[in-house]
Amino acid sequence: MNKLLIALLVVVLIQSTANATEHAAANHFVDYWNMGEQRNEITTEVFTQDFIERRGATGLARIMNMLYDDNGDITVHSITSSDAEQITFMASSERDKWMNITLDLAPGLKINAMAVARSGAPPKAEDKNLSSEEVVIRLQQYMADRVAKGEFSGSILLAQNGRPLFAEAYGLADIENGRENTLDTPINLGSMNKMFTGLAVTQLVAQGKLAFTDTVGKHLPDYPNQQVRDRVTIHHLLTHTSGMGSYWTDEYEQRKDSITTVGELAELFVEESLDFEPGAQQQYSNCGPVVLGLIIEEITGQSYYDYIRKHIYTPAGMPHSDHYTKTESASGKANGYFVPDDSAGELVSNEHIRGNIGSPAGGGYASANDLLAFATALYDGTLIDPDYREQMTTAKGSRNDAGGYAYLYQDGRVNGKRYVGHNGGAPGINADFSVFPESGYALVVLSNTNHNASPVADQLRQWIGYAVD
Repeated sequence: MNKLLIALLVVVLIQSTANATEHAAANHFVDYWNMGEQRNEITTEVFTQDFIERRGATGLARIMNMLYDDNGDITVHSITSSDAEQITFMASSERDKWMNITLDLAPGLKINAMAVARSGAPPKAEDKNLSSEEVVIRLQQYMADRVAKGEFSGSILLAQNGRPLFAEAYGLADIENGRENTLDTPINLGSMNKMFTGLAVTQLVAQGKLAFTDTVGKHLPDYPNQQVRDRVTIHHLLTHTSGMGSYWTDEYEQRKDSITTVGELAELFVEESLDFEPGAQQQYSNCGPVVLGLIIEEITGQSYYDYIRKHIYTPAGMPHSDHYTKTESASGKANGYFVPDDSAGELVSNEHIRGNIGSPAGGGYASANDLLAFATALYDGTLIDPDYREQMTTAKGSRNDAGGYAYLYQDGRVNGKRYVGHNGGAPGINADFSVFPESGYALVVLSNTNHNASPVADQLRQWIGYAVD
């Protein structure tokens, strides 16, 4: 046989084997993701022993269950890149969400690290090079279809350079009393509230009252946990690299209806050991922002909630935003609704699973109109000097060029175009906020039913990312 032909066959065989390995690694992870309650059994069949020890079996199970609760079953769409040690693939979910998943691999296709980043659907040829008018036409058609199917309740606001291009509210804020959502209805933001905590900290840095390199102990010398007090910095807390976890424990469930202050919430976790050495890796944390809330209170002499009202909501012009308590009704806030797994498909209120009040990690409220005002104030210098704003919103670490996580802000890319913001989600809650600084687009999608805002925001970001203006 011709030597050249043999060489070509060998190359094809090697490539086919590599492709098979790529898909096997991706499918191995997807099978585990979709396996139901067995997902709680963290074993070395799927993960390396080192990864399990770094994250903790309980912590790893919690992360996987949170991912599943937000997305449902997933399917491999395409392999983006791969080699013997790492694979990145795009996946779609049964809830119309898309994500890029990166896995660091060890022998036997075992996972030694993972990262899951939300993405929009792959763009279609007809969705490229759109004008702003064409983006709006597509959005109108898209939302008409979703609303007709009963797949959205909440509000959407798309603006460019402060001018609304599309602003609509849908569905009921209060199903029991037939009250409709409006663009001024406060809707629970979930983790989107982290943006305000990040901004508050950066305002204090700009005033010289703290530094990103300060340890927790510099401002909270009596913080009970010596690990956190002496080794965790403001930078670690802002980037989810502190080694702290989340506070949704059995004790939280017992006390959530009586908690009224940031300090009372912190009592739930102050004695917990760190999951890893600060700065060694990234792990999404809700305890970290709570500690930042304590530091804000210590430096300013105000409650966290008062500080955010006075220094963010009021100067930005956000009259329909606050950390409302669960029983508060004067604001006209929306109730949250979700479909429990064990129900017959009917929406139920999320009041019984929400805490009494949100925290520096999330759970506050804002309206669509207020968040457009926030986008304007964030970029016109009202709330923060531009240099500090960019320091706050620019991704930290090795992923700068492709985006990543900044100081409690997401720094994303679509078609190379940068957007800044955050999202949030929980049963009965889904919210998404994005600003495209170069093109001036601002996008707000708020939903008082879970899983409904993110698919809309992901699709809109795709259209904006491929728009011509």
